[in-house]
Amino acid sequence: MGDHRATPTGSGAVLDPDIDLEDATLDLIVAGGNRESTLLSEVSASTRVDTDIFSNDQAMGEDQLRMGNAVFGDSLLHFDPANWFLDENLIDLGLGETWNEPQSSNDWSPLRLQTLSAANPSNQPPIVLDLQHIWYTHAHRTIESLHDDYETTRRSDPATLRRDTSIDETYRSHMVEELSPRFRNEPLPSLEFLNLCMQLFFTRFNVALPIVHGPTFRPSKNNILTVLTMCCAGTTTIASGMASRVGSMLFERTHKAGNGSPWERGLSERPHLTPTNIIGSIVGQCFALLSADPAHRTVADAYHGCLLSLGRHAGLFSESLDLDRRDTDLEVDLEKRWKRWALNEEMKRAAIAMHIQDAEISALFHHEPTLRHNGSRLPDVVPTHVFQAPSAAMWQIKHNEYFGSRTRQVRTQLNSTNFGSQTAKGMEQKQSLMNAWATLSGAGATICEYRSLDTLTPQRIVELEADLVSWYTFRRCCKIEPCQSREEPELSFCLRPLWHATFIALSADMDLLELAVGRQGSIIPTSKLDLVKDWISSPESKRCLLHALLLQNLVTSTTVDSTIAIHTPRILFSAALCWYSSTLYLPWCTAAFDSGASLFSDDTSDYLMALPEIQLLKEDRTTSGTVILNKSISDLKKIMRTDPAGMKASTLYVLESALRRLGTSGISQRFADIVQAFLTGGTQ
Repeated sequence: MGDHRATPTGSGAVLDPDIDLEDATLDLIVAGGNRESTLLSEVSASTRVDTDIFSNDQAMGEDQLRMGNAVFGDSLLHFDPANWFLDENLIDLGLGETWNEPQSSNDWSPLRLQTLSAANPSNQPPIVLDLQHIWYTHAHRTIESLHDDYETTRRSDPATLRRDTSIDETYRSHMVEELSPRFRNEPLPSLEFLNLCMQLFFTRFNVALPIVHGPTFRPSKNNILTVLTMCCAGTTTIASGMASRVGSMLFERTHKAGNGSPWERGLSERPHLTPTNIIGSIVGQCFALLSADPAHRTVADAYHGCLLSLGRHAGLFSESLDLDRRDTDLEVDLEKRWKRWALNEEMKRAAIAMHIQDAEISALFHHEPTLRHNGSRLPDVVPTHVFQAPSAAMWQIKHNEYFGSRTRQVRTQLNSTNFGSQTAKGMEQKQSLMNAWATLSGAGATICEYRSLDTLTPQRIVELEADLVSWYTFRRCCKIEPCQSREEPELSFCLRPLWHATFIALSADMDLLELAVGRQGSIIPTSKLDLVKDWISSPESKRCLLHALLLQNLVTSTTVDSTIAIHTPRILFSAALCWYSSTLYLPWCTAAFDSGASLFSDDTSDYLMALPEIQLLKEDRTTSGTVILNKSISDLKKIMRTDPAGMKASTLYVLESALRRLGTSGISQRFADIVQAFLTGGTQ
């Protein structure tokens, strides 16, 4: 996400370069150029963090808490229509024209949440929607349910009611039929559309996940399947139902064709094709993770181990991979040295991409990662402007400049204090933002591993907090200036939203919350309800919601284009999930409170302000960072003192709109549909 617009690589990788991109794609963003964000204009220009923002002296009066006069009620109607994340076409929830009219003081008071139990005298848990059929992954099945399904199918199929283990001619014919290939025979898209997809891949997809060396890539007979996966990836940047259907068709046919060929023998018989196969597999897996179809994500999860095995076979995870520096010293033709270096750099970036996707799969499916995520073991890659140098001569100049500055930085680091944790060590040694991305994703994967194994102890939480604080301290993303203000940004998006999302994962069990809102159906086990109640009542839930608000404000204060990160839809949904869980269960959890109890006590305020990450953010020297922090910690108290409708108005509406406006028509729309169900109570 950012104002950055990538320019075509000029690589010649497309089949027909005379394509008018503007006529072929949709205008996803409201025109406005560099218009200042409404988020920043609403807050005081002061860059000083107000450390008393939670003090009792600033408690809101009763008139501020009424929906008609609340900050959050008015802001929904008075936002600048040009601001991309809220406009006059906000989804109609059928609430009529009077939904925001002022209410009398008799209808609303700050203690309303405490009196909600009167409407629920039995203190029963809330009614939960059945969201199985719209969820972004297939519903989890137990062994018992699978056995019941098998028995039902077996009884309904006469062919399975056999008296012995012998094979007859009828069964043999079934065997022949089962072994026959079932390939889809739809025609390929037109040449113009394939060219468009290739151009979109290099100007959008490969900008968000830069792993293919565009200046040297050429379609050939040996990389046909890789080119097809690139076309699939290109369709993810087109907000069109037709493009989504074409991308799904290409992905499924390419996947079947790849499995139908003897690829396992190619490892030994055609080893020179292994790098191409690895790149194609990574691009295809990324498409599957971004797809609207949960079946595609199942494929990505199932074949992830095969991809990692292929990477190990090629030695991508060995420490001897970093050999490209010697290429600049060899007395070989410059063009050959450039191409050989580009291949090595692609493979190092492939290794990093595998770590990033391993972390993403773990977060989506809530299971332990396959790789061990240690930032110090990641291969070091060069910045994107060096990687995408358009010619051998330009590459040599930028390459030498980069390593000259890198040598000076290493000497400076040797004189500084070293870190203690492995993640911090990795961040200290690796300068590329792609390395920083993989390191931060690895922290999230480690959290998934600890939660899956039930080993997330208080000591490990402290260690993970230290790792995340160290990452933020030594990252280069937005440290001196906003990352998108640079002439040649290394990534097309900021990593700070992912940093906040990692704290969300540390503060809340996302698997538990998904189950609690209806992922597996409307019947929630009592043991899970007890865990949700404990989380709602804990200070950790307020920490989680504060980071969700910081994430929301960061994303919505930035112009979104089509070069979004692979994790952006997921982390926006994570924020929405935390807020919906709170609005759904908070009235039930507070039913047992005393009438004078506070939902946001002084102890909670002190706890939040003493958090290490909040202390770190208070020291942020950038104006935008301070403004967002001030706004978020101020708004959190107001939101927690309003009713569930006010909570949704300030959070879920904004997050649903943000998901709709992302540059992909796949998983982001699936997430938006789920959030819409959160808002409307319907799943149609």
